[in-house]
Amino acid sequence: MKCYDRGMIDELTKEFHKREHSGFEELLKTLKKNPETLHFELEKEYFFLLNQSVFQELLQLHEDRKDFDHVFESFSSFGKERLLERYLVDEVLSTNEIEGIASSKEEIFRSLRHEAEGDQHIVSSINVYKILMERKVSSPKDHKSLRKLYDLLIGNTLKKEEEPDGTYYRRDPVYLTDGLKSVHTGIYPEEKIIACMEEIFTLNKREDLDIFERILLSHFLFETIHPYYDGNGRLGRFLMSLSLYEKTHSCSSFLLSSSIRKHKKAYYKAFEKSRKETEQGYLVPYVISMAKLLHEGFREAIEDLRTMRRKIEELPYESSLSKSENTVWKLIREASILSSFGICNEELLKVSSLSLRSISSAVKKLKELGMTEEERIGKYIYRRAVS
Repeated sequence: MKCYDRGMIDELTKEFHKREHSGFEELLKTLKKNPETLHFELEKEYFFLLNQSVFQELLQLHEDRKDFDHVFESFSSFGKERLLERYLVDEVLSTNEIEGIASSKEEIFRSLRHEAEGDQHIVSSINVYKILMERKVSSPKDHKSLRKLYDLLIGNTLKKEEEPDGTYYRRDPVYLTDGLKSVHTGIYPEEKIIACMEEIFTLNKREDLDIFERILLSHFLFETIHPYYDGNGRLGRFLMSLSLYEKTHSCSSFLLSSSIRKHKKAYYKAFEKSRKETEQGYLVPYVISMAKLLHEGFREAIEDLRTMRRKIEELPYESSLSKSENTVWKLIREASILSSFGICNEELLKVSSLSLRSISSAVKKLKELGMTEEERIGKYIYRRAVS
């Protein structure tokens, strides 16, 4: 990752108000003519030049990702499976919440375990994230492959009037509102959408660019184009996760939607910054804001991981229990720390070397001692340590 512009022009709006007209125009011309500047032609021109501020923010994201991976890998195989399941549930819950779709952790969990049909938004999201992890889907390289992914993720959740009516995208305009007024109009008609989407496909082929640089810029372009009538936000966030996972194979890729949900206002404000008339299409403010947002999300996740690991390491051996009972007790407590739902007997059988008879006996004793509580979710009973 090279940093070409050592200047600290992070927001043109500040320069617009600070400089004389001629001075501002000269600055704008200098930035745009820099040979390393990236230009994106939508209905208006957007441009980006990596400067020292952006460089430091992107570097921090890579440090965050390494820190996350280091702590994540310190868990047992059992622990990592539980954590991954937790992140998938949170990711789907978060993207549903951002879209205003009602869902619960239990609904998502049951769909993940194939125990319920559930809402089509949930089922589609779970299935696509599973396909991602199995590496059966890759980042779209053209309009046809993007439409195929859209149909897979969004298609069966749409009403008739929300379905794309063009060859790949929509024909008519869409208007984004803040609940009171229109704040953005998606590009149209489809001919223009197709031309603008080529900017994203070209950008994503730039292996000389940093992965976070690519996914953040691509996300801005995608949400600005808004190629479909519905599902743009959901698909756009999934594409970010997909691109990051392809490059890093890190489970931190599944923290993006939850990071955005926790800092939703900052997310929308990031777009507003670079869409201001005084920013002249300069994308540095957006990238810096988004990088800071993701940094906050990553750091929160890392601290959560460290707290959970510390709790697991501090689990005491119960002298009143037999060896097999302690094995079951430790797994139940570990599952209680790492999951919202605990663990069922079938999973205990899978991850321990104990017989079903020994597990059933231990579970019964722990319940009689008041050490566990249970809840039926679907066809299985999940047990948690009493807090």
